[in-house]
Amino acid sequence: MFEIFERYLQSFLHPFATQESLRKRRELFQTERQHRLFEVVEEKRVEDEEIGIEFSEGLCISWIFYIIKSFYELLIFLMEASVLKLFSLGGVLAYGIKMNATQIQIGVLIAGVLFFPVSLWIYAKFWTGALFVGSHLFRPELSEEDRVIIAKEVVDNSLTSHMFLVIPFIGGLASFVASLIYLYAGLRENFKFHTLQSLVILLLPLFLFFLLVTLTVFLIVALILGF
Repeated sequence: MFEIFERYLQSFLHPFATQESLRKRRELFQTERQHRLFEVVEEKRVEDEEIGIEFSEGLCISWIFYIIKSFYELLIFLMEASVLKLFSLGGVLAYGIKMNATQIQIGVLIAGVLFFPVSLWIYAKFWTGALFVGSHLFRPELSEEDRVIIAKEVVDNSLTSHMFLVIPFIGGLASFVASLIYLYAGLRENFKFHTLQSLVILLLPLFLFFLLVTLTVFLIVALILGF
């Protein structure tokens, strides 16, 4: 477990260097595979070298950071309710409304913790697919197998951005911004895209996603208002 956390930390601290190392390891392995005629079983091969993290490893450690963030928020909710009760701010009615709101917030926190693996799985599938499709535009010479491997390496190591969740109040925003930076690092160093190509692949899926959400909201509002 300590070794996994150490690789998680190294990927967190050095996203560009980690992605570069993953690319070089893959390229070296492909070169060795082409020229290797005999192989000694006991020999430590380059493909056996552990660099970065895999999805299951990133999920387990990121889940811990998300639980810590949720604990922070739980304490804040309880402190707000306690202060309101202590000073009787707004009277009994306001206190009752606040307690109901606090119970809902706690329920949302618990649901967030329980369904965190599902949300992370969706995140990984979304970005892996986006990078896979984007690689067809700018790296048509890559094989399908390499596209999948590289996209998975980039996305899996971007999970280390969840370490920012331990920062109170701004941890969620910092984690989101960091995840985009870590994805960019993978596009630049692992896929070897140019800056503009990386930005296109990174921002286009986000634009389409927010456009879809906006259209969905407008559609729901229109149905409710009877337009």
